[in-house]
Amino acid sequence: MYWLRLPLLGASSYEEVEERALPEVEVLETSASQVLGNPNLLSEILRHLDSRSLCQSQAVCKEWKRLVESSQFRHDFFSSKWGLKKSVGEPRKAAYYLGAQLSQFVWQHPTGPSDSLMAVALRYGSDVATLRRLNNLPLSELSVQSRANIYIPVQQRSDLDGKYGHFLYDPIACREFVCVADTEMLEGSTLPRPINGAGGKPRWSEEDKAKKLSKMMAQALHISEQSARFYYDEAHGDLKAAYQKYDADKEWERTHPFAGKVMSGPSSL
Repeated sequence: MYWLRLPLLGASSYEEVEERALPEVEVLETSASQVLGNPNLLSEILRHLDSRSLCQSQAVCKEWKRLVESSQFRHDFFSSKWGLKKSVGEPRKAAYYLGAQLSQFVWQHPTGPSDSLMAVALRYGSDVATLRRLNNLPLSELSVQSRANIYIPVQQRSDLDGKYGHFLYDPIACREFVCVADTEMLEGSTLPRPINGAGGKPRWSEEDKAKKLSKMMAQALHISEQSARFYYDEAHGDLKAAYQKYDADKEWERTHPFAGKVMSGPSSL
C-alpha cells in the first residue's frame, strides 16, 4: 500500500517519499518534547486521567513521578476529579487523593442544644442508622449532645460543584472525611439543606415523608412499620402527637392487662 502515497506527496520514487516524510516526523518529535518539557502543560494533561492511568504514568520517568507526587498536582487532580473549586488541607495518606469515594464527602453540622439524631436526619434527608454509623455514635440519644459536630453524607455528586473540600480526620468518629463548604474557611460556612431540590422545591413527596418518619418511629420504639404508620396517620402527620398516642395506648394496656383477651376452654356450671 506504500505506493498509494506517491501521487499524494507528488513523488516519483520511494526514496523521495521517505525524504519528504522525514520533516513531518521531526516536527512531531519536536512538539512532543515541548509538551513533555513543559511542567504546566504536562500537569494540565495528566490531571484529566483516571486514577488507574495516573498511577501507571508514574512509571514513565522520574520527572513524571516527581510531578504526580507533588502536593500541588495532587490537589489539582482531586479538585478536577470531583468538580471542587479547591481542596484544603492534607489527608493522612496520599492514596486518599486517588481512592476517595462519594460516601466520604460530608456536610458538617454544628450540634445545637435541642438537636436530636432523628431531627438532624430529617432535616438533611438522611436516616438515623446512616448517621449513627457514619459518626460512630452509641445507641443513646444523649450521645448527640456529646459531639461538637454531626457529619451528614453528601447525597449527590452535583452537590460538590464549585465547593471547597476540607480534608478532616475526626478522632472521635475514627474516620477521615472531606467536609464540603462554601468558603475556604470551614468554620462559619453556610450549610445547605439537602432535603430541598432545585428551585427550593421539596425533594420528598408527602408519601415519602410519611414512610421515612414511620420507619424512624418504628426503629425508635421497636415496633413494626405498619404500627408506626397507623399512629402517624392517626396523628395527621404530627410526629410528636403520634408518639403521644402510642404512649397513651401502652399506658392503657398496662392499666388493663386482661382487657380484650378471650377466655377459652369449657365453661363451668
